[in-house]
Amino acid sequence: MLVACGELAPDPIEVAVDSWCEGTNPMHCMLPWPSDRWLTDDPSTETGYRLNYDPLAIPENIQRDTFDVSAYNIRDGFSPSSTLLTVFPSAVDTEATPGLAVEGEWGLSLAAESPTILINLDTGEWVPHMVEIDARAQEDIPEGLAPAPTLLYLRPAWRLDEDTDYGVALRNLRLVDGTDAETFPPFRALRDGTPTTSAIIEDRRASYEELFETLERAGVDRTELVQAWRFHTASAQTTRGDLLAMRDDAMQRVPVGGGECTVETVREDYSDQVFRRLDGTFKIPLYMDRDVSGARVVRGPDGLPEFQGWADAPFTLMVPHSALTARGPGHLLSFGHGLMGAAADEGGSNFVRRFANRFNFVSVATDWQGMSERDIVVVGTALSNVSSFPAVGDRLMQGVINQLVMVRSFLGACRDLPQLQAKGVQVIAEGEPYYLGISQGGIMGGTVMGLSQDTLKGALLVGAMNYPLMIGRSVDFEEYEVIYKTWYPERIDREILMSLMITLWDGAEPNAWMPHLVRDPAPNTPAKQILYQVARHDSQVPNLASDIAVRTMEIPQLAPAREPIWGVSDAAGPVDSAYVYYDFNAEAPPEGNQAPSEDNDTHGDQRYTEGAQLQMGAFFQPEGQVMHFCEGPCDPD
Repeated sequence: MLVACGELAPDPIEVAVDSWCEGTNPMHCMLPWPSDRWLTDDPSTETGYRLNYDPLAIPENIQRDTFDVSAYNIRDGFSPSSTLLTVFPSAVDTEATPGLAVEGEWGLSLAAESPTILINLDTGEWVPHMVEIDARAQEDIPEGLAPAPTLLYLRPAWRLDEDTDYGVALRNLRLVDGTDAETFPPFRALRDGTPTTSAIIEDRRASYEELFETLERAGVDRTELVQAWRFHTASAQTTRGDLLAMRDDAMQRVPVGGGECTVETVREDYSDQVFRRLDGTFKIPLYMDRDVSGARVVRGPDGLPEFQGWADAPFTLMVPHSALTARGPGHLLSFGHGLMGAAADEGGSNFVRRFANRFNFVSVATDWQGMSERDIVVVGTALSNVSSFPAVGDRLMQGVINQLVMVRSFLGACRDLPQLQAKGVQVIAEGEPYYLGISQGGIMGGTVMGLSQDTLKGALLVGAMNYPLMIGRSVDFEEYEVIYKTWYPERIDREILMSLMITLWDGAEPNAWMPHLVRDPAPNTPAKQILYQVARHDSQVPNLASDIAVRTMEIPQLAPAREPIWGVSDAAGPVDSAYVYYDFNAEAPPEGNQAPSEDNDTHGDQRYTEGAQLQMGAFFQPEGQVMHFCEGPCDPD
């Protein structure tokens, strides 16, 4: 702080800050988040930083298990898909605060008078976002106890840039208790240039001065600020490097024309649509310490996943009757199943059988290792002790590799299996394969398509990105939340931990790949065509998360559409890639981050609509594009 000649600097003020906490918000040790308090300099990383969480700061479960930060502290920044969190003594009044960018009002966050600011500190550009309070903050509060703190969320309109400095600033907020939000003493000392006795605060003063100066150049008066902080996003190497290394190694071990499959069961005339069903296994390169649920990735001296040998993954394959007609062999269609499902069940479902026979595809599916039926216990364990969550993320990466190897194998040596011959011809046609994923398959299909060197067209149905964002709004999480709430009773702790998990979900979750599907593809990877179909007011996968995924992909909404989507252009077909809403006139979900009281069935019904099936059938052709098959918008009218 500058002091005039002859004047004495003021005495430092006392501020109580625990050395293991973030420090500027005394209401919770981890808040605000993400914050550069949890970064340390590391010249060996792409960003020059490394996460440095103190385990004492992370919420404990009821068993008081110390949080294991090791899987986090090797990352060189925060997830570019992070939701920003903080809290005030009383909830922010989203109706009484002028100009607040609540859901659907993204553009307000770019206005000069916006009370919330998310700014790219490298470019000075403001980032659009929405603001909401935790609609479930007061759930399960025992009678007679004081209300729980209510989190404030800032949710970016699209995935943030990698390896980038961001700043967050809050001002002119009204609280539900009728007061204006005020500063906490540690932050006020930084804002006002008042020295303190806290080394934690003083060590960050220079960084905060840079933040304040950048904000002031952007027209934001520091004296108005009630909270502000900065953070740095992780590099491409951290978010995508592991899977790219695994992909490159796997594709060398299973080259074009390669693959090894074993057929275990053959069922002839399986149904009216299926001439032959095959179940068996195919060989996969393994990068885990064991071939079981709960296994962890093994890393080599360079820190990247390392090949550990070969293992078997299951497959279910359906040869349609149509492949034996004058239409000839069918193109390979890999299918991605839904949440915690199994290929043996969903890969042979009524939908897959009928769709594949109607449009003449040989369908093949494998389990989504990491989030399949066999992983339910491990996922439940991770919700009782979040330290074990890295096992979920690691196995999901192996599951993605299995999908890629399956397609390569059935385009290659496995195509010549005797069980894939009929009437003297091969039933799998030469030429490009296609990908079709529903629900979880529509979500994780974004990762598969981002990495695939063989599949150029993918239909992602009722999908989205960013699991922590989806979970609070989905009816699917109710059973899992019983476990989570039991082991982490404090709502604010659960939300912080869920936000933390995106750091590890980044390794396999599609948010890291969505910017690289149709443009700027990953190295040695072709650009893709994407058909993105969703159900309006989906009660399982929220439209909010789907819209964010589409803005991140930068693909248009197919016109005519029922309503515009902020930040998404409209385009009449045919187009290479597009976003399409199917409307069932279902009741809108409740406002905020809460799930509907029951499933409205739109999630499952969407794939059966005639317009959606004709659209996929036309798209899955060698020269296919996204076309409109509805009369006007795709709705019941």
